[in-house]
Amino acid sequence: MAPYRGGAAAGLRCDLVLRARAILSQASRDVTYATAARGLSAFVSFGEFVESPVLPASAQDVLMYVAYALEYREPRLDSSTVGTYLNGVSLWHELARDVTGLPLVNPVKTKPVRLAMRVAARYYKQPSRAMVPIAIREWARVCAVGFAGTRAGKHQRLSFVLCTFGPLRPGASARLVVRYRVAASGAVVFLPGSQVEVVRGDVAHPHPYIRLTVLRDKNVDARRARVCYIPSRVLGVRPVRLLEEYLRTVRPPSGGYLLVAPRGRAGFHRTPYRSHCRAFRAAYRRALPGGAVGLSRVGGGTPRKSMAQWLWDAGHSKRVIADVGGWRTREDAVDGYFRTQGAAVLRILRALRVPV
Repeated sequence: MAPYRGGAAAGLRCDLVLRARAILSQASRDVTYATAARGLSAFVSFGEFVESPVLPASAQDVLMYVAYALEYREPRLDSSTVGTYLNGVSLWHELARDVTGLPLVNPVKTKPVRLAMRVAARYYKQPSRAMVPIAIREWARVCAVGFAGTRAGKHQRLSFVLCTFGPLRPGASARLVVRYRVAASGAVVFLPGSQVEVVRGDVAHPHPYIRLTVLRDKNVDARRARVCYIPSRVLGVRPVRLLEEYLRTVRPPSGGYLLVAPRGRAGFHRTPYRSHCRAFRAAYRRALPGGAVGLSRVGGGTPRKSMAQWLWDAGHSKRVIADVGGWRTREDAVDGYFRTQGAAVLRILRALRVPV
């Protein structure tokens, strides 16, 4: 290949620099930088508390912050939260060194701080407050009687079903874009570019099913989308019928978010839906006022976590569960040769049963 010369070479160099920056920008998600900023803000607030500047920080400053966060602050932080916050402090020092050229030492990576964080992880880990799975029977009751028959109730039930069988994180479900029209006969026709569609006539699977193309979520982007498959019937619920009836009656705007929250009798909010936790807790409380799981442990992540537990209880391997739910796992060379295909996912979900 002949080398570029003159202005062409300069243009190529400029283009390559821009592309290199774009590649590096994908190394961390936006939420990673947001978390780092939150951690740095907490560290600076600690400096205001002790009435002493803490940036740039010494190892002694960081050790004092660790002791403050674990034993003095109210409420006290979990050791993993302290570690996450210190990532922001570490990033600040790395960037400051690159920008200024000064020989700044990253205090978070010094031996005393690393030792303190090992002790924190061993002795200061707090009990988990994460959402916990619920049993299939409980889930079925929540889905059946936990949601009202109003526009908002239909919207919340569909959110609950998609988050369960996708299984989707709340943020991913809220950003699914739907493009469709309702024919004069009442049939729902999905248009090109829709991330939500009902597939019929697939020779690999005889029944209609929902196919979701997830472009906004953890571990996915426009170059590496995640495709979810939801069968027409599972655990006594008919997701295809539920989706099409929702589109016929509630009529979210075509080209917008499928799960944009209804407002009033005919309107919609403009922002992605963000009330999964509150809606799912209210449904759980309504359906199971004396449920086995405490209300504080039920939230937006409960449906997805429940599905993972059900698949594990049904005897499926971690690899299959990861493929169904889009979880990232450590892969061996052979993992590049196979994935759990859509037809298999549909069979797996259809096989789930509510215990008698």
